[in-house]
Amino acid sequence: QILLSVEQGALSKVLLKLPAALPEATVTGELLREVQTRVVGTQREYECSFQSQGGLRGWTTLTLDTQLPLADAELVVPMIEIPQVDRLRRFFVLDNSSDREQRIVTSQAVEPCAKDALPYLPDVLTKPQFFRGTIGAAADQGLRVSWSQLQSTESNAAVVTLADIKTLIRPDGERWDTVSFMVFNRSLQF
Repeated sequence: QILLSVEQGALSKVLLKLPAALPEATVTGELLREVQTRVVGTQREYECSFQSQGGLRGWTTLTLDTQLPLADAELVVPMIEIPQVDRLRRFFVLDNSSDREQRIVTSQAVEPCAKDALPYLPDVLTKPQFFRGTIGAAADQGLRVSWSQLQSTESNAAVVTLADIKTLIRPDGERWDTVSFMVFNRSLQF
C-alpha cells in the first residue's frame, strides 16, 4: 500500500514505477478514478488519476495487488519509484497468509523495523514482518523472498475461501437460490 500525503496544493495524478518483469498489479484506492499502465524499457508505469475535482488534497492510500507465481518461486519485492516526490519513505510489510512457506533469501537496502515505525498499517494482518527501505536505495534493490509448497497442502488443487448463498422466496411461492463463491486455483489445471 502507498500512503500519499499532499501538504500544499493539489495532485491530479501520480506516476508509480515498478520493474516490468513483475506481474502487472491491480491498483485500487478510495479516491482513484483510473489507472493507465504502460511498459517503458525495463519498467512498468502506473499513471493513477484521482477523482477529486481540482486534484487530491490531504491524503489517500493506493493498494497494489499482484498475483504470485503458482509454483515454487522466488520474487524480488522491489523499491517502488515515485518520480518528482519530495520525501519518500519506504516500508515493507511481509504477511504470509497462504499455505506456502515463505522465507527471506536476501535483503538489499532494507532493514527490519518496529511496527510503530510505520506511518500506516493495512487493516488485516496475520503474521507480519516489518522492514524499512534505507535512504538512497536503488529501485532494483529490495527483499528477495521465496515460497515453497508445504507437503501437508501439496495435494490441494483449489480451495474455496469465501461462499455466499442467497435465497429468495417469490410472491408466487417459487424459490430462487444464488450461490457465489471464490476459488483459489493452486495448480495450472484441475
